[in-house]
Amino acid sequence: MLITFFRGSYKPERSQMKSHTKTRAKQPNQRAMRCSKTVKQPRQFSAYICGPLTELPQEAQEPIKLIYSLIGDLCQQALGIRGFVPHEHNDPVRHAKRTPKQVDRQERCQVTTSSSCLILLTIAPSWGGGIEAEMANNSGVPIILLRQNWKQKPRRVSRLLLGNPAVKAIVNFETYPQLFKKLQRILPKIARP
Repeated sequence: MLITFFRGSYKPERSQMKSHTKTRAKQPNQRAMRCSKTVKQPRQFSAYICGPLTELPQEAQEPIKLIYSLIGDLCQQALGIRGFVPHEHNDPVRHAKRTPKQVDRQERCQVTTSSSCLILLTIAPSWGGGIEAEMANNSGVPIILLRQNWKQKPRRVSRLLLGNPAVKAIVNFETYPQLFKKLQRILPKIARP
């Protein structure tokens, strides 16, 4: 199955950068601490699968949900635990009564305290994937970025996202079966235990 989507000057002193880095490194992630207090049993880490959904055209949403769910299943095969697929827990239509704060809390906790890696599918512009990528970066969660071949040149994925320090692998693909094969090989190498 192949789905095609949308083709289409302050510089701080070194001393300021060092002091900021030292201060930041000592500060614990308060949200992650709050999330971890609610856990009563040993945690199993699962991959977190994300990408655009809400802003996609209606006819594209169901096919991409299927792709996300298939990636979740692939995580079961590669890592022994099914990946966390956000729309299965907080779908904008099926779970419409959940407040934005409830969705943020659940998904932030999932990314920051329960994820072995973040799998980010960059098939279309998104208003959420960058947030999840930065949550992963701040929590030490490695990112696997999935990018369609035609997006390589001219550059179709933000340099800011590509330069995120948590991005440990970029998987380029032409077809979804090709993506699944590549992802199955790389997942065990990137996902944290």
